[in-house]
Amino acid sequence: MTTNHQDKDDVLDRLLSRVPAPPAVPQALERRVLAGYDRIAARWTLTRLLDRLADAVWPDAPFWQPACAMAAAIVIGLGVAAFAPLDAAAPADENQTFADSTLSLDI
Repeated sequence: MTTNHQDKDDVLDRLLSRVPAPPAVPQALERRVLAGYDRIAARWTLTRLLDRLADAVWPDAPFWQPACAMAAAIVIGLGVAAFAPLDAAAPADENQTFADSTLSLDI
């Protein structure tokens, strides 16, 4: 079994050694290609803006982590707002406001 693989490897090596080397790339073309890459890399994109915003909120974290933390905070806040017993005592007189009520402090 190994000799079969070895034979195939030898045949492939001989075939690849016969392939001529690719022609050299002119320097002008190489400079133009690299300059085009730098120009594209420096372009403004929405993804890059979102990455910078996420990095400002939570440095060196993937975008999903601050988003999940914010979603969890919203869910917790809504849960507290919905289920917390925040019933204020109703005033005795419906026309009475807090500013009209007297404050008695027994010390």
